[in-house]
Amino acid sequence: MPTTRKKDGEPAPRVGWEQVRAWRVHRHHLHERAPGAAMLDVVADLAGLHAQVMSSAELTLWARVEDLDPKAVQRALWEERSLVKTWAMRGTLHLLPAAEYPLWQAGLSTYRHYLRSSWLRYFGLTREELEQLMAAVARALDGRTLTREELAGEVGRLTGSAEPGGKLADSFGTTLKPASFRGHLCFAPSQGQRVRFARPDQWLGLEREDDPDAAMLEITRRFLAASGPVTREDYARWWGMTPATAQKLLVRLRLQIEPFVELPDRVRRAAEEEAERLAAYLGGRLKLDWAPPP
Repeated sequence: MPTTRKKDGEPAPRVGWEQVRAWRVHRHHLHERAPGAAMLDVVADLAGLHAQVMSSAELTLWARVEDLDPKAVQRALWEERSLVKTWAMRGTLHLLPAAEYPLWQAGLSTYRHYLRSSWLRYFGLTREELEQLMAAVARALDGRTLTREELAGEVGRLTGSAEPGGKLADSFGTTLKPASFRGHLCFAPSQGQRVRFARPDQWLGLEREDDPDAAMLEITRRFLAASGPVTREDYARWWGMTPATAQKLLVRLRLQIEPFVELPDRVRRAAEEEAERLAAYLGGRLKLDWAPPP
């Protein structure tokens, strides 16, 4: 493997996987729990909490936050509204800091996979029908929260056809996700066993909108800070994009992104400021392995 050069011409340090894992544990607050008051900061540092199963998100925080109240997550979601639950990266459920919702929604608005002919054909929709459905979701949720069944019925009434609403009721959320990516829908407190939805702008009281292009650059930085060093393939899998698209974002950040570590499989990249922190962390806590990979 050729030697990687940093901006100053010096070779990038060669570190082993054990050191990279130690750094990630450090960045993810697993080496030492954060104070309880920093719960939202931890969620931000992790670039959101995966919440396909709510108890998983709660356990993720419990492992990282000292003396976390068992009801803290539920309270933050449904009473304080300082967390928001929505479909995010890869179309999976996540908890995000509510104050950062405009950033994440702007990034999610760049998703276009649901406009492909194969996606539309599978769900029996035209592009015009999907656009109509998403607009109807926003209108249906104006000033109120609705269960999936109630939302499906109201969308049917607004569109004058039972078919669009029926697609919302019959799916496992797949046909609701485009509305979520557009910022028309997030989760509200459940009604018994039935989930309910709300309009994010009204539920969170946020009107600011972020620029999608700038948002994706910031989200790239967030992921590098949380999980770097990474390859373009790592980033592509996390966000749900092609490696080529991930590479374009990394190239656009070339002034902030540097090849930093050479590992046995490939060169991985880290945000420059994170690379400096990694070097300081490893230099102070672990012995650097400067030997070339086999």
